[in-house]
Amino acid sequence: MESKNRKWKLKKGAPYPLGMSKRERGINIAVSMKGEEESGMLLYEKKSGRLHGKIPFPKEFRRGDIYCVFIEDFSYEKFHYNFYTKDHIFVDPYAKKIAGNEVWGRGADKEEGRNFLRGAFYFESYDWEGDEPLSLSYEESLMYLMHIRGFSRHASSKCENKGTFLGVIEKIPHLKDLGIHQVELMPIYEFEEIMDQEKKEVKDKKILEFLEEDPMENNLPSMNYWGFVPGYYFAPKASYGRRDSIKELKDMIKELHKNKIEVILQFYFSEKMMEYYILDVMK
Repeated sequence: MESKNRKWKLKKGAPYPLGMSKRERGINIAVSMKGEEESGMLLYEKKSGRLHGKIPFPKEFRRGDIYCVFIEDFSYEKFHYNFYTKDHIFVDPYAKKIAGNEVWGRGADKEEGRNFLRGAFYFESYDWEGDEPLSLSYEESLMYLMHIRGFSRHASSKCENKGTFLGVIEKIPHLKDLGIHQVELMPIYEFEEIMDQEKKEVKDKKILEFLEEDPMENNLPSMNYWGFVPGYYFAPKASYGRRDSIKELKDMIKELHKNKIEVILQFYFSEKMMEYYILDVMK
């Protein structure tokens, strides 16, 4: 089944995996959207952030709450994207890369007074060079609890890439001198460190759809340094990278493993978060 939507050639796609996946001759999209209103994808010009156009999803491409859409011969390299249902715009909870919050502490890009995060298409392969988890025994390990930015941001670190994944690589000799076997990283996924100044809450409510109730409280600080809030769990935090945070995170893990240092990740999951979403994140 095909649908010609302006210049986009749409076909019925696969319901899994959720989010964006690259296939031969196109992109598969699987996204949960409730309700019967018009739903689809918004495309933004990558350089300017201006809205380029929208792609309504045909209702016949829907399975339950999941729209399954395949876009053939799609030049995704020029765009960022969000999804929409009627007037509600939201970021892909399964996006592998998030645009709009690349500079720590500046706050997300703005559009008409609201935070303007976008999903970024990312399908780059990576050579792990045979790297595997170390599976070290906790009983025989010395663990270092680490905040990526805080670990090397200060001038005393003498790092070239302060406050980033690459900064951790520079400090591996220091970790080895301390006798560290494992580093446990505080949240490294994309989160909004600048909270809503009035309500002091995460502005994008789509990520809270996976919760049975909203955990945000009005007394949250306006700066969330640590990252223990709902975020975009599939996307490394852009401000922890210099050029390509995804590749640099993988480089960091690989280099730590080469030096016999295991990597453990912390995530914030509310006890009310849907189990299926947690399982998807942990895969």
